[in-house]
Amino acid sequence: MKQIDKIYDYVVKNISKDIVMKNFVNNEEVGVDAYEIEKNLGIVRNNASTLLNSLCNKNKLIKIKGRPVRFIPRRIVEESLYMEEIKSEYEYEELRELILKLDSLKKVEDPFKALVGYDKSLRNQIEQAKAAIMYPPNGLHTLIIGPSGVGKTMFAKVMYEYASLKKGKDEDKFPFVSFNCADYYNNPQLLLSQLFGHVKGSFTGADTDKIGLVGKADGGILFLDEIHRLPPDGQEMLFFLMDKGEYYRLGEASVTRKSNLLIIGATTEDPQKSLLKTFLRRIPVIITLPSLKEKSVEEKVELVQELFVEEALRIDKRIIICPEVLKALVLYDCKGNIGQLKSDIRLLCAKSFLRYLQNNEDLKIEFSMLPQDAKDAVFRMSSLDRSIQKYLNIFNDDIIIYPNKDRGKTVEYTNKSIYDRIYDELNNLREQGMSDEEIEKAITQEMDEYFESFINTIDTNKFNIRELYKLLDVEIVDFTYELVTYASKALDTEFDSKILFVLAFHINALIERVKKNKPIINQELSTIKKAYKKEYKTASVIVEKISEKFNLEIPNDEKGFITILLANNKLERKERDKIGILVIAHGDSTASSMANVCNRLLNSNYVKAIDMPLEESVEKTYTKALTTVKAIDKGKGVIILVDMGSLKNFGDRITEETGIITRTIENVSTPLVLEVLRRVTYKEESIDEIYNSLVNNNELEIKQKKKAIITVCATGKGTSLMLARMVNSAMEELEEDISIFPFNYSEVQNHTEEFEKVKKEYNIIACVGNIQPDIDVPYFSLEELFDEVSKQRFFKFIKSENIDTKDKDNVYNVAQEILEDFCLFINPKKAVEYIKQLIDILIGTEQFAYYFNNEAATINLITHIGIMIERVIMGNKAKFEKVEEYKKRCYDEFLIIRDALKTIEDIYNIQISDDEICYILKIIHAGKNK
Repeated sequence: MKQIDKIYDYVVKNISKDIVMKNFVNNEEVGVDAYEIEKNLGIVRNNASTLLNSLCNKNKLIKIKGRPVRFIPRRIVEESLYMEEIKSEYEYEELRELILKLDSLKKVEDPFKALVGYDKSLRNQIEQAKAAIMYPPNGLHTLIIGPSGVGKTMFAKVMYEYASLKKGKDEDKFPFVSFNCADYYNNPQLLLSQLFGHVKGSFTGADTDKIGLVGKADGGILFLDEIHRLPPDGQEMLFFLMDKGEYYRLGEASVTRKSNLLIIGATTEDPQKSLLKTFLRRIPVIITLPSLKEKSVEEKVELVQELFVEEALRIDKRIIICPEVLKALVLYDCKGNIGQLKSDIRLLCAKSFLRYLQNNEDLKIEFSMLPQDAKDAVFRMSSLDRSIQKYLNIFNDDIIIYPNKDRGKTVEYTNKSIYDRIYDELNNLREQGMSDEEIEKAITQEMDEYFESFINTIDTNKFNIRELYKLLDVEIVDFTYELVTYASKALDTEFDSKILFVLAFHINALIERVKKNKPIINQELSTIKKAYKKEYKTASVIVEKISEKFNLEIPNDEKGFITILLANNKLERKERDKIGILVIAHGDSTASSMANVCNRLLNSNYVKAIDMPLEESVEKTYTKALTTVKAIDKGKGVIILVDMGSLKNFGDRITEETGIITRTIENVSTPLVLEVLRRVTYKEESIDEIYNSLVNNNELEIKQKKKAIITVCATGKGTSLMLARMVNSAMEELEEDISIFPFNYSEVQNHTEEFEKVKKEYNIIACVGNIQPDIDVPYFSLEELFDEVSKQRFFKFIKSENIDTKDKDNVYNVAQEILEDFCLFINPKKAVEYIKQLIDILIGTEQFAYYFNNEAATINLITHIGIMIERVIMGNKAKFEKVEEYKKRCYDEFLIIRDALKTIEDIYNIQISDDEICYILKIIHAGKNK
């Protein structure tokens, strides 16, 4: 063995974490010096000193400055400080203070907090458990119920740990004895012997006396898993023990023994059916644990990460998890609950570990390693509640789990920093030849999204500053607190507490990047400077403070990043200065639909809505409006948008009764609400400026036509009536206020008086039938209403009619919203940007110049290409019938599309087949004919 290896082995064996902590607590010297190496290993002191410093440079030891210089294993410091990068040397007092401070923070006062869901799905159960375990004098007997794998045994152990901590007793005085009654289910005599003990000769094979688990648990807790497997006579013996504190060993009826213990039982069965009533009456506390299916998606994410942490600790290696793997493990139907999830994760880690041994690669859990049912769960993600999709889409980068209990639980460590994201985006945009103005706009938007997604992942109810100390350098956390305090005073505003966490992590990333000489974008973000003058000035001071504090040269662009954080996230914008917006309209969901669309498009919650069902009285609706206006008024008034009738008088009545300024705008529409929201959100205008501008704007005085769908049948009006009933039923499912009119094919083709009347009085948004008439209306075949996927797309189209697609940008917005529901792996926003470039190329050609005048058809094309990109990435091939024949017929157009798709192929590193190109061409042709 080399001398350097001997020295390292000696330091590791002789300097443990316990020794370091003990010496720091006693303020004693800690570590190994060169003299000790010379004395114990016979290596000359100068050589020993050189080798110790070499080990320090190799990140194996930490140097503690002083006389003499001492060294301790680096791993001890890493485990104590929870930081990816730590210094290679410290002053003694500096390291002592840091480790002792953080170690005191680590001490758990409540073992239940180690359980995932302690403050959510397990809150009530934990309150029950604490009450049971601490009830005088010795606690209350408890039964834990739940399906297999929910963690009943773990819960019982934590109950014991809590009691042990509160009672201040160690294991000798307060034992925990566990027994699974199912182990001896087929041999009741042996089962009772295990529990109560026996005397020699009491049965065949009883060669010696045996004390039994009841005796061993005296003074503590006896945990009986699968307690329903206990035979009736065993249950009777137990409730005698519960009542009297006495029991008998088998074969020793004349000798009464005593045991003062608390019994915790666990069962997967219905206790009313599986346990004696007399026994059950003696168990006053019954705790039911939730299944994995009943836990929230946030809790499942935390649980999956925690289980990976356990495996990382087991193999002492970091584990990299693909984001799709996390989503799959959270979403799939894990029938065996936490127990099965734990086994599945262990199997995944075992597969990855085998690859590591064979190829010496990183331990990475890939999507391809998952069982099929887990993969299928990800493919079904688009059918989930939108809030769940939005939360899971936060996880877009690999998640790194370190063999350190608290390291892997924070997703923020693994996501790209704002610098990485902007650097990647800048290179990408430059490669595309975009102008500086376009690049600046795109980068600003990227920064907005970064900070918003970061803030959305933080739960400040659980993630307090004590937790932050575990993850970042104490100096950074304390300094960040000073910066937030300064900014609050400078801007005369209060910040949401989350800003402390975001800014602290951001400063940490900034320091690391500057130290590693990684580039920070040197592009002047002039738009930010102009838009947020006060915030930019404050951010400039903050950057100077950071520079002085850490002796770093920081580029001016950092001011832009800090400005965005201070000014551009809605959590930090104070709503007290906003004008309120209220939409009121007749119908079951007319107002709320408009409000939802506008809030989603501008990522807001400002627009409030009141739906007035036709059977509801005016006064009842007015009372709702009065209450809502009072609630949303922040001192600058409320704009009320109504559709018609008596609703237009609500504003004046409310102002007269309350003094709140109101302005009422009639003929409400989605574009109108969108414009009001845009002005309220992004412009500093008074309520009268907004009102006068909109009322005098003829473009927004749109005559409102009720929407209609026509049904068409080639065989006669009777069949068309049946179709109308089917479509009407579908509309009820969609809760849309749309009229349905049946026609036969000849009536539509010949433009009869009846058809022309409907066309004049209604906005015909779609045609459904078994034959396509020659009218400029999107057509859906009858078959599409019977296929669930096609029907959902039909619904999506109908809902998209709420948005004014005459605005070309809104065509892309609608398509993006649709893709957000259908795409799992690609970024819909980016995909739509690339598809827009593709369509612009096509429009610039002679062949396709007039192909994109139908908005619905364009939306259909964009969504098709987006879904196609994802399908090709996943390796799912489409087959086009008679592809060569179709290519020959449309060869020039085929070549144009193939060339135009090359950019998308390069961006996504995919090969788009001729079959896919033919499908795109066919959809374009169909759109032109609509």
